[in-house]
Amino acid sequence: MRPEIKRILFAQNAAVIDQQRQLVTDRLREALGAQVEFASQPGDLALGSTFDAVIAPTVAWLPELLGRIEGTPWVHFLSSGVEKIWAMDVDWAQYTLTSSKGVHAIPISEYVLGAMLHFAKRFDQFTSQAREGVWERAWLPELTDAQVVIVGAGSIGREVASRCRFLGMQIQAVARTARTDADLGNVLDFAQLSQAAASADYLVVAVPLTAETAGLVGEDVLSSTKQGAVLIDVSRGGVVSEDAVVSALASGILRGAALDVFEEEPLSAGSQLWGRPNVLITPHVAGTTPRYIERALDVFVANAERLVAGQEPATFIDASQGY
Repeated sequence: MRPEIKRILFAQNAAVIDQQRQLVTDRLREALGAQVEFASQPGDLALGSTFDAVIAPTVAWLPELLGRIEGTPWVHFLSSGVEKIWAMDVDWAQYTLTSSKGVHAIPISEYVLGAMLHFAKRFDQFTSQAREGVWERAWLPELTDAQVVIVGAGSIGREVASRCRFLGMQIQAVARTARTDADLGNVLDFAQLSQAAASADYLVVAVPLTAETAGLVGEDVLSSTKQGAVLIDVSRGGVVSEDAVVSALASGILRGAALDVFEEEPLSAGSQLWGRPNVLITPHVAGTTPRYIERALDVFVANAERLVAGQEPATFIDASQGY
């Protein structure tokens, strides 16, 4: 018997619910004919509540919320990364799980291009000169024909590659498995990352945090990187070693770094990354956009249509794999 998705719980903090209630209600009613209820804390639900699906962030109170619901509804996460859920006291193998994978592709790819231009056109240098009242010209490199190595071949990596290719850049993708890809060409595997980094003008890291990617970009990779390269990290804290970044910046291997994610967030006041003129630090905002909930709902609706048709959701999370 194919499932029906007619009763949906949308869980979020109260401020987001206040802002997005009408959008969520209208979108899910129009697309699925569904009734939507809202909860900003577990206590908003009566014990034994029933839902066909729960849309929620990876918040600490999610296990308690699910514990008040009868059965094991489909759980759709509002984020693309779900590494936080594995430490929760929930038997996730009992649930159908999906993520909002793909929701970040457009804003993060724009962030990556902005970071590339920031360093290629030396906006960091000229901002400093403007503050100091210095008029000093410089030759500025182009992005055209520059080599970008993209670590990650998911929706973000693909969108970055598409936009970089439009600018005439040379693309090399690195992913978990080596393969030939219609969009990305010859994809190298993680074991070949140091080899790929040796030719990188820009090293873009856009993989989820898993047991396999934790510490993936460390001293060995960064010490192999082309002299004067720029690192752009839009993955998850823990994929890139911050100590290795500091060392590579100090040695001059890295011309600069744009970092949006960190091992500890907020970034510690004592971090050696602060105060460096060639480091652009942003507080985990690369994926933010006023259209976030709208796009996450689009992913949910597409998944719902596949589930109802008896197909696997496009952003299915395999609990045994951790993503």
